Amino acid sequence: MQPTNKIQIEFFKIRDLGQVLQVTFLFIRLTFKPLIVGVSMIALPFIVIGMIFAISSIEGIFTPSFLQTGNQFTSIISLMLGLLFIGLGSVMLITYVNELLRMVSQHPDQPIPSVQQIWRATRQYFWWNLLHVVVWFILLWMYMISIYIIFALLFLGGIAGAISGAIFIAALMGIFAFVFFVFFIFYFLTVATPIFFIATYEKVNIFTALSRSFTLLHATKSNFWNGIFINILSFFIQFIISGNILLPVLIIQGIILYNTGDNFSNKTLEILFKILYALFYLMTPLLYIIPLLANGINYFNMRERAEGIGLKQRIARIGNQGDFSIEMYEKE
Repeated sequence: MQPTNKIQIEFFKIRDLGQVLQVTFLFIRLTFKPLIVGVSMIALPFIVIGMIFAISSIEGIFTPSFLQTGNQFTSIISLMLGLLFIGLGSVMLITYVNELLRMVSQHPDQPIPSVQQIWRATRQYFWWNLLHVVVWFILLWMYMISIYIIFALLFLGGIAGAISGAIFIAALMGIFAFVFFVFFIFYFLTVATPIFFIATYEKVNIFTALSRSFTLLHATKSNFWNGIFINILSFFIQFIISGNILLPVLIIQGIILYNTGDNFSNKTLEILFKILYALFYLMTPLLYIIPLLANGINYFNMRERAEGIGLKQRIARIGNQGDFSIEMYEKE
């Protein structure tokens, strides 16, 4: 596969929330072939194998024969293998997408890299990113325990208020607990999601990348709120796209259930719906490309706001190229 045309995106540039998402989808469109082909060839097979193991284990667990001797061990091993393959596929996807963005952003004057070029970089840094993901999950687990404890205390305070007759305080505590929980979930995602690209781009370990992400996020108010809302909007975009994929399946299934009283009145329909649901679950990992790239693009935006990298580069080109006018400088 030969490299295609150059990509015309200025990465180190101050952008608002809408522009970050616009550039994200522009990047997906311009690199669509190496992005989708590479992910489908490299990451998706692991996820498919993992789903096969996971689905077979779930079917085994929820059958009456599960408690029979030997079935428990087989189902649990199948589930563990499923999670292992899905995890490996997810790390492969994260590594491949971040390497593509790094290669394009560091060499914007060169053609878009081919799948083979990106694969070589992915293979080189896969185990490093796997270690990062393991540490990330440990940090997530510790963080979520803290959040759940605080949420539980606030919720119990609301229940105590309701029991004592303070309905208004109880409702207020319940609302505050919910807002607190949602906000700090997205706050963690905003800090933690970019660390994989930061580690890839700056070639640092995960703890340095986490510190770097925290520093950039809190460098300006715009960085903070842009980061929060980019992850919220990325989540809703994923939800809407996946919902549109699943909606026709649910409508057809609902019609059949309404008319027959049975989802799978015959074996053919059962197989058909299993295939449709399998296609839906195969499409879902591809949607994770959106928040990965959105956070990567926003990384350049945050660095530009905090450090002015792009502005310094444009000033350095004055007198060497004719692509920088005094009007552009005054605007910056």
